[in-house]
Amino acid sequence: MKRIFFLTALIVVSLFIGVWCATYGYQLFLNKLTFRTFTGKTEQVVSNPIVFQSIGKEILLLSDFKGKYVVLDFWSSTCGVCIEKFPKTQKLYEKYNDNPSVIVYSVFCRIDKKGETVQIGSQILTERGYTFPVLSIDMNDPALKEIGVTAFPTVIVFDMDGKLIFRGHIENALKYLVELTGD
Repeated sequence: MKRIFFLTALIVVSLFIGVWCATYGYQLFLNKLTFRTFTGKTEQVVSNPIVFQSIGKEILLLSDFKGKYVVLDFWSSTCGVCIEKFPKTQKLYEKYNDNPSVIVYSVFCRIDKKGETVQIGSQILTERGYTFPVLSIDMNDPALKEIGVTAFPTVIVFDMDGKLIFRGHIENALKYLVELTGD
């Protein structure tokens, strides 16, 4: 009798763990492998300036956005998953577009050797009907490595003081911004 109870309990627990790993646990595991954190939340002071190019070829620094939460969705032209996630970036942009304390950009990680420019990134978005703004950075910029952008897509959130507070997937970034802003 004890043996049947033990085997039944073992099966139930195994099934529960299997279902958990196949759903929520799998996402946590992927986050840990890709972004070195289960939830995406992190705290990192960025020591080097991060320089972006805007569509008008204007140079923008991360420090230009002090006093705002800065959400950056990093992507490349060779990343199919990035393009699949654009509707979520659009949703995030639309949700916070009127919030003066949050700014949302996609960051096109261009491959200069291929002749990619910020205009090409903008064109990719426009052709697909997206309205969120685009910045650009060279794929080989050392700042990407410092902030942990080693795979695409990667969403980064900086706090109002310019400290990196989130690195992960767009879905978790949406949830975290709700926590931060109360929206």
